[in-house]
Amino acid sequence: DLKSLFLRFTGEVVANAGLGIEGYCFEDAAGANSFYKLTGNTFTKSLVTIIILHFSSINRLLKFNFLPKSMDEFFRKVVSENLKVRRNDSTTRNDFLQLMIDMEKTGEVIDEESVSAHAVSFYIDGTETSSVTLNMIGHNLAAHPEVQEKLRKEVKSTIEKHGGLTFEALKDMTYMNPVINESQRLHSGLGFLHKMCTNEFELQGSDGLTYRIKPGTELIISVMGLHTDPKYWDNPDVYDPERFNDERKQTIEKMTFLPFGEGPRICVGMRMALLQMKACLATLLSNYKLELSPRTQVPLKMSPHYFLSEPIGGNWAYISKL
Repeated sequence: DLKSLFLRFTGEVVANAGLGIEGYCFEDAAGANSFYKLTGNTFTKSLVTIIILHFSSINRLLKFNFLPKSMDEFFRKVVSENLKVRRNDSTTRNDFLQLMIDMEKTGEVIDEESVSAHAVSFYIDGTETSSVTLNMIGHNLAAHPEVQEKLRKEVKSTIEKHGGLTFEALKDMTYMNPVINESQRLHSGLGFLHKMCTNEFELQGSDGLTYRIKPGTELIISVMGLHTDPKYWDNPDVYDPERFNDERKQTIEKMTFLPFGEGPRICVGMRMALLQMKACLATLLSNYKLELSPRTQVPLKMSPHYFLSEPIGGNWAYISKL
């Protein structure tokens, strides 16, 4: 199950990079200490999520919690215990908690509740969306063995050139970007963007109709609609990474490709998301081969019961050692 595999990976990365601790995501025996146990339950209640995000007046009466109580308690405990240990530890780590401790040393007052809230945000943003994107990339690589083999050759030659899987090696993998971009276009992790108007402006439709939007108006931008519109993409239902090669990507119309949003509100975690996805794919492809399993329903159809993109019936693949 590719979703399960990639959730374990992203959960482990965020546990280490965010809190400087082991996530135990690949160890089922870890039980309650495993960060993997937290995944997959944040965005499952689609109706509740819709009410929380889009009908705040209704939610003031119903008082739904976006975060499950178990996750809230887990992060409060983890942050509190680790801050106590780290404040008395001379070892310096390069993670989110260390930034908070360094700020405290300069005289800033560190509120543990705020740190816990940021840790939760760091975790959700870093695990769910990246694992969903990796899930779709894995499917497309399994469904298109020629693309997979071309990327594998680049990964192996680049790792050999740099003497290992380094940051510089990942930057040097030029075919990796088109592979990721095309998966994000064809199967967006999030099918829409939720925005709020801040300045009055007029929308003009191709049918000649106009609509004046006033500040405070909520807007829903269909990312999937833009990403699969034949007006902007030739054969939009075909997986073709070459759309994003150096030559053809110059012809892509601005604002028609929005995997991370755009403008001043673009995803702040974009660089980290891309870095962990590239590291994951490079490690996986240099050692293993992906093949589609008959359990996967092709073509993929997305479930209407999940906040992010979730294939109906799951996304299954055979993974074999090279």
